[in-house]
Amino acid sequence: MKKIFYLSCVLSLVCLGAGVCVSQDDVQASETVVTAGTMSFDYSNSVAVFETDVVVDDSQIRIESDKLTIYFNQTNDIKRAVAEGNVKVKRMTMNGTCRKVEYLADERRIIMTGDTVLNRDKDCLKGEKIIVWLDQEKVKCERGKLVIFPDSVRKTN
Repeated sequence: MKKIFYLSCVLSLVCLGAGVCVSQDDVQASETVVTAGTMSFDYSNSVAVFETDVVVDDSQIRIESDKLTIYFNQTNDIKRAVAEGNVKVKRMTMNGTCRKVEYLADERRIIMTGDTVLNRDKDCLKGEKIIVWLDQEKVKCERGKLVIFPDSVRKTN
């Protein structure tokens, strides 16, 4: 249970990064940097789309994807963010891959889908779909497999 809680905490950070991110070398802790081959903003519909080699850098997380779409509410806060295509997530000792990550701000949860793999040290969670509730100690993995190693094995390498 402790391992699953830790994975949920790590996934929570993924969610935060999906909408807000910062470069670890170039940026202060409160800033967010999103780079992409193309960026478009539809102000009338409150949508920003980043395509081709998208990188979101934050002091706590890094996300790479083929496309990132951010939906804003009336107060310009993030309502929803979706990273799609060859998604890679890195945070300290955690890294993950999937086809799509969706962050739902009002519900405070993230949904990772498509060949999802999360690694922390040697521990590994694999599944087709992983849902994380950020305000709760709750994770749901569909068609999944969790491999946990004892601390003595994990610390070798």
